[in-house]
Amino acid sequence: MKGWKLGITVFMLAAVLLSTLVGCGKDSEFSGDTRTITDMKGNEVTIPTPKNIERAAVVHSPIIQVMYIIGAQDKLCAVTTQAKMWPLIAKFDPNMANVATPVSGWEVNLEALIATDPDLCIGSDRQIPKITEATSIPCLQITTNEAGAYFDYQKEEVRFFGDVFGKEARAEKYCKFLDKEISLIAKRVADIAEDEKPRVLIASEQAHSGTYGSDSYMQEWLEAAGCRNAAESLSNPASSNSYVNVSVEQMLAWDPDILLITYGSPEDLYNDPVWSNFRAVQDKKVYRIPAGIFIWNRPTAEGSAQFPIWMAMNAYPELFDDMTIESEIKRFWSEIVGFDLSDEDVNTILHPSN
Repeated sequence: MKGWKLGITVFMLAAVLLSTLVGCGKDSEFSGDTRTITDMKGNEVTIPTPKNIERAAVVHSPIIQVMYIIGAQDKLCAVTTQAKMWPLIAKFDPNMANVATPVSGWEVNLEALIATDPDLCIGSDRQIPKITEATSIPCLQITTNEAGAYFDYQKEEVRFFGDVFGKEARAEKYCKFLDKEISLIAKRVADIAEDEKPRVLIASEQAHSGTYGSDSYMQEWLEAAGCRNAAESLSNPASSNSYVNVSVEQMLAWDPDILLITYGSPEDLYNDPVWSNFRAVQDKKVYRIPAGIFIWNRPTAEGSAQFPIWMAMNAYPELFDDMTIESEIKRFWSEIVGFDLSDEDVNTILHPSN
């Protein structure tokens, strides 16, 4: 009788173990040291199990930061040249100096990538098809331009990385942080009437000519901050994230309450007669968009969690007088990225030099 009971017990334990292995990844199946996973574009790809991933090539600049968010940066063997532009990464991850850069922008040096001997490669539709066609490297593809549900998409992206690298707990920590941040802002701006919300215009790039229309993640970020997008009448489905170059005359016709720039300083516009007729310039409401692991006007995990609260605090300082953006930035980096920032580090984020 005891032997019969022991046999049943062993069988049940084996069944539980098998179900755990099969169910620990979203849309994945395990087989020894590998598993078949469905990437964010719906492709089925066989990759190593998390414990067998030692070298990962992440070849799309904005998503490299997710490796830090989930705590898998030690797996990086290849990144883009742009990833090494951000001084905070170099400070907190000295090993980044040793990571190869076979990708610059959208250009992939296949020979250099193969030489890094990656166990898998993650990127977008601008790099992955080329790599898949020319190599046998297992490639996972993310999606981009998820206008209309970008916060949900961002959580999906981080969870995807968490699944791939077995870092689900770190991924969920980020998702909860993002949800709480957006909820906090929503509660504080809930009583602001729609027509009283400031109209914000992004004047991006060196010429301050680029902006984002209604089909963009920026539309969602501004709305989450309790603001309106002054360029929401624009729609450009042919452009990623509805990014459009417009004239100064068009921007002046919108006459935004707040201007956001990505190059130079607000003083540049305050002292420029071309911009002197803008209400935002006259009211001294021009702000330089910060840049941490990546600039905050790009669709990234950091931008999703930090841009809305930064924007809301600039638009409604009286509603957030018990908080500082400096403390919020330190909290994100400490709780989510895992690094403790100094005051100087925070100043570098809030006031980029380029």
